[in-house]
Amino acid sequence: MTTDSGPLILVEDHPPPARPGDLHRSALRRIRPLVPASFPLDDALIGLEEAYSNILEHAFSKQDVPQLKVEAFWDSRGLNFVLTDHGTLGGALSFLPWETLSVQDRRKRTAITGGSLGLFLLRRVMNCLCYEVSSSGTHQLSMIKFPHQENSMEEELLVELKVKDNLAWATLRGYVNLDTSDYLSERIKEFVEREGKNHFLIDATNLEYVSSAGVGVFIDLYDRYESAGGRIAFVGLQPTVRRVLELVGFMSFFGDFADEASALDYLEK
Repeated sequence: MTTDSGPLILVEDHPPPARPGDLHRSALRRIRPLVPASFPLDDALIGLEEAYSNILEHAFSKQDVPQLKVEAFWDSRGLNFVLTDHGTLGGALSFLPWETLSVQDRRKRTAITGGSLGLFLLRRVMNCLCYEVSSSGTHQLSMIKFPHQENSMEEELLVELKVKDNLAWATLRGYVNLDTSDYLSERIKEFVEREGKNHFLIDATNLEYVSSAGVGVFIDLYDRYESAGGRIAFVGLQPTVRRVLELVGFMSFFGDFADEASALDYLEK
């Protein structure tokens, strides 16, 4: 399948199937003919099933009637999944850094909800993930599996987008390079414009590497919103990432802060 033919909608039931295994079997049957024989489809479907399970478990309250749409499409980057829901507790499905949790907390979270372990699995199986918490109440998880990835256990880029303090917030983890830069650009621009925010804060504490392609993403965002009075502030830039921005001469375009409070003061001026 190509993007020209539009997304393949796998599920749009109200409520969706209670058993993620049903989704797995449906996706396997419908997607296998569309991807190359060498594509790691089994790994991609592990990610799809895990994401589906986590959203059903964590993004809906007991009073909700779950409404969950699952789409898939193939493009030049690989196999894309987009899961959109209208749960009232979507913000609870956050990407917690697994290595920062104590052993006791890992066991507790795994035993009670399965959430942290599930998100850890998603990060390891899929290449790019973006979780959006919209102010309108819609929550969306987008994922990409690269076709050329031989080692499927290497994570590339994790993005979390939300509206907070009347600003758009982007939390980045991993690498912004030639593989992931287009994905990041699309997700941020779509989110910022949909939410109507010109100012946004980028939490780069866990951003490990930015290539020249990644720098291009940030410059494009600056060009797009600066004319409308928008500002971009980084929090927690790693020295290597800051050095790349300095070398190409664009560090002065952005706010650069060690803590959120300072960044918020800059954006609110």
